[in-house]
Amino acid sequence: MAAIREVCESFMEIRRADKYHSIKINTVEGIMKIFLEKYPGTELSAVALSGTIVETVRSYSSSKATAIEVLKEFQGHAEMKYGIRAMISYPKVDISNSFERMMYIVKFLQDSEKTMADLYDEIWVSERTLEEDLAKLRGKDPIQVLGRQLLVKDIERRDGKVLFSSTVHPLFLTLNLSQALTMLMGLKVMARKPLYSEYAKVTAAAIWNQLSDYGRNRLLKVLKELLGEETRWYESLSSVEPELFSTESEIGSKSPKSAILDCMKNKKPFNVEYLSEDGPAWLKGCRVLPRAFTGEGISVISNGQEHFLVFDKVIRVSNLLEDLL
Repeated sequence: MAAIREVCESFMEIRRADKYHSIKINTVEGIMKIFLEKYPGTELSAVALSGTIVETVRSYSSSKATAIEVLKEFQGHAEMKYGIRAMISYPKVDISNSFERMMYIVKFLQDSEKTMADLYDEIWVSERTLEEDLAKLRGKDPIQVLGRQLLVKDIERRDGKVLFSSTVHPLFLTLNLSQALTMLMGLKVMARKPLYSEYAKVTAAAIWNQLSDYGRNRLLKVLKELLGEETRWYESLSSVEPELFSTESEIGSKSPKSAILDCMKNKKPFNVEYLSEDGPAWLKGCRVLPRAFTGEGISVISNGQEHFLVFDKVIRVSNLLEDLL
């Protein structure tokens, strides 16, 4: 079994001889100095190598991407020359990039079973950095994306877990105009369906408002002159300025029908005020029945009885009964 200092020195000899490497030798020396300070014991082992690589990256205050590159080379050297094979799952994103890191965080924490401890094991940064990232997502000095602040409201901490009222799915698409046209035309069709109307409109507005003036004018010209489409719906999207991220409840609050979709998808009970033959009426604790959706309405069960709610008759929907009073 080789001594860890012997392995490090043989690696450094190779690196000092490589005059054309993109990473300067003094940077490599600084990283390997931290590695030796963190390494437990004197003999090289696969388990100790894995753990020390993680802790070295966490402790390196400059580019963590650079530290990972150097340590990957060192890992390869230890395996090729000394037969020490360490199984390491490196971070899946550039953890030096705060935007990449935060996008990974919101995707990782979509699984309600994942904890902050799991996240700490996945992303090799300090606990302080993770807390700062979550604070930015909540709105403390938030990051900017396409001129808008990325705010994720209603983040709750409980038993070491981070819970979102609506899971965040970052999709920052880069489209050509034909793709944008296709998506917008499809969303216009979906906006005619009562249950999806508000979601479709908000999504379309998010796409429309990211387009340049040239892009919007070009699409309107194609819609009018080539496709013979009425363009008022598309033009109205300029007056809709959605947040970069909105919870399902926020979108649902703008339309009773959209609120029903939120409750149906998330299996949440809801209360509804609707127009019956005898005037306004209320149903409490409604739950949507499986496969009960039609284009005109939806079947729900309330107080043990089944009711069919016609979308055009729905006045208000709420999770809290007092909101209907």
